[in-house]
Amino acid sequence: MIKIVYAIVVAGILLVIAGGLANGFDSTTVVILCLAVAFGILAIGVSRRFATGVVGPATCAECGKAIAPSSPYCKHCGALR
Repeated sequence: MIKIVYAIVVAGILLVIAGGLANGFDSTTVVILCLAVAFGILAIGVSRRFATGVVGPATCAECGKAIAPSSPYCKHCGALR
């Protein structure tokens, strides 16, 4: 999964650079390149965190329903974590 995200990010940045080289690097191209790099960094960070399994709900040991990972107690049955 992470390799696919890396490939998409690199392809997007290379596409913006190729467009800049073909049409000249004006201010719009530089802004789009900065946005592509920022989005790429964000996408890589999210995919790395998703791969660790930290993202997503936890389950209550008592009732088995989904709860927030940072919640100190279950909102369904009131059991402490």
